[in-house]
Amino acid sequence: MERGYTAIKEMDHVVPNFIKRVGEEGGQALIIELERGADSAKTHDTQAATRIVGQELNRQVRKINEARIKEHEEEIRRVQADTEAMLKEHAAQRENNADDSSHDTAVSLPLLPLSVPPLVLLPEFDEGSRNNRGLENDMTGGLLCPGEIDWKDDIVRAAVQRMDPEYDFASSAHSLCFYKDQKFTLDDPDKGFLQSHWLLQMYRTIFTSPSSAKGQSEDVENLPPSKKKKSLKSHRAHVANIIHMTEVTPRSIAYAAVHLHIALTDSSHWTHSYDGYNYQDLWNFVVDFFEDPVDEEAEKQGKELLKWWTDRIFTGTGSAANSRGTKMKSTRRPLRSLGGWILNILHRHRVNGSFQFCMRSLGSHLGRLQPLKGLYLIYQLISTVLIRLPIWVLTPILRSWRPRPHWTMRRSVKLKVVRHMIDLTTTIGPLRKTPNHLAITPGTGVNGVWIPPIPGLVKEELERWANVSQVISTEIPGYWQHKKGSTIDIAAPPMPGEKVIYSLHGGLLQHVDSVHRVFSCEYRLSSGEGVRAQNPFPAALIDALAGYVYLVDIVKFDPADIILEVLEEI
Repeated sequence: MERGYTAIKEMDHVVPNFIKRVGEEGGQALIIELERGADSAKTHDTQAATRIVGQELNRQVRKINEARIKEHEEEIRRVQADTEAMLKEHAAQRENNADDSSHDTAVSLPLLPLSVPPLVLLPEFDEGSRNNRGLENDMTGGLLCPGEIDWKDDIVRAAVQRMDPEYDFASSAHSLCFYKDQKFTLDDPDKGFLQSHWLLQMYRTIFTSPSSAKGQSEDVENLPPSKKKKSLKSHRAHVANIIHMTEVTPRSIAYAAVHLHIALTDSSHWTHSYDGYNYQDLWNFVVDFFEDPVDEEAEKQGKELLKWWTDRIFTGTGSAANSRGTKMKSTRRPLRSLGGWILNILHRHRVNGSFQFCMRSLGSHLGRLQPLKGLYLIYQLISTVLIRLPIWVLTPILRSWRPRPHWTMRRSVKLKVVRHMIDLTTTIGPLRKTPNHLAITPGTGVNGVWIPPIPGLVKEELERWANVSQVISTEIPGYWQHKKGSTIDIAAPPMPGEKVIYSLHGGLLQHVDSVHRVFSCEYRLSSGEGVRAQNPFPAALIDALAGYVYLVDIVKFDPADIILEVLEEI
């Protein structure tokens, strides 16, 4: 009961007025939406966890193989040296016997060293799959096994693998993957607990983005904060920033611990238990370690461990700096006023309607951008009005200078404006808040659904691209738009011969009389040069494929009845 109350208080902190809104009309819908978001996040985190654990496992495999290769090469050199020494000794004996006529010149060939045993290397893991992990694999089995059980003993290991009740690996939460350097002390099981490199990497992957875990040495948990690799400043808005997280919490550690343990198993999906190992019990055990200590000494130890975690995850990073920085607020009001003043000048001089719309959008957001970006926007605004716009108006006077000779001047100027705005947003990011792939955005006449991820279809060349960019398939929003007066249910199976527009850009429904509904996916948008890197290629391509699979496999449209719409005419 107390744990549930604590969770509700945390939710009320993250979601403003959560307790009040749940009690009001529509509160159940809010809970359902939160559950969907939680399921989506869990799916994303499970995939990311599988990949980061695969990368860490392969790093260990390469280290072991490098040691074996070195040892094998040394053994070859030793055998060669021994062989050469014996052959030299044999040759010397023959020469001595040849000089001494009283001896038989025949000398038996010495017994040469045995040949070098063949080199056996460990195979690397599939980083995107949990196949070949679990208790049957010696490496992952050793990490899953509790410290109380001697996994290195062949007899014990075999007993654990055949699920012998005498060696129940599910009876303890002290898996070696949670311990610093995978070292467990039977007399002091709390020593090094929850301080492993594996768990730190998992936490970074989930809460501060997968790229923040790249390049971290295995000894990072022993380094002072000033020596850690700090790269949060260059990352997209990650979970810790989104929920204004400035310190590590017991429940976030427990969440990372569950994901780490599952990622080491060969389970094909998220599960509440694995071979009897209960993940709810693991989560409770980790939370109790901090929130329900057995005595004052244990409480002190828990607080010190949380500080240790916060120092290694947040101290000195951009996330911590952003949570403390409030000095920029004083500069926003002058920028907002200046933006409004420029907008009034544009309105007073009655600038072209479409261009004025673009500039109004730009001016209204000056106050919400960082000061340097605001100054850059002001420069762009003034230079566009005084320099670019006159050139754009004069250039298409001659039809031969227009993009298409049959285009009107208005259309030619509009194209220039739109292209300039696209270039501008590519450089500094969007000027206004728009729907994104993180949540379903309600709208008039638009009904949102969640499109499930398709990790099994990211294969071959697409998989290679995704691995290079560290992109995975994730759940994204999709939107159904029906023609006015349509009685078709949302995501209803198609009527005989019905066609559907799969829109990747928008705006085609009004032009096709024979189509009654349009489906679009809110694919992840990639940032351009000059903006914090996010959702690189092939994220959008994977999302577009997921939307197509949704229409074919879930809604049951025939592929021949899907009309693909990818570009709206300017």
